[in-house]
Amino acid sequence: MIRNGGIAVVLASVLALTACSGTPDEDGTAPPSDDATAAEGAEITLWLAGADTPQELRDYLVDTFAAENPGSTLVIEEQSWTTWSPS
Repeated sequence: MIRNGGIAVVLASVLALTACSGTPDEDGTAPPSDDATAAEGAEITLWLAGADTPQELRDYLVDTFAAENPGSTLVIEEQSWTTWSPS
């Protein structure tokens, strides 16, 4: 059950990132950005806690991100927060 919750969080994060992209015009092209500081070819890091996310999902996330954000890459890193303890 917790594993499915973690996957849901990852998917929600990726959907939030792709939702920030521009809506295509009727001809299928994205409108030009008004933001002159928009990053081109950005590298986004997604941190996962532990190794419970299957490799198939990781590959899907990286491929989908690359398809939705040409020139940008999604880097998935595993983090271990085992040293933290409540005060």
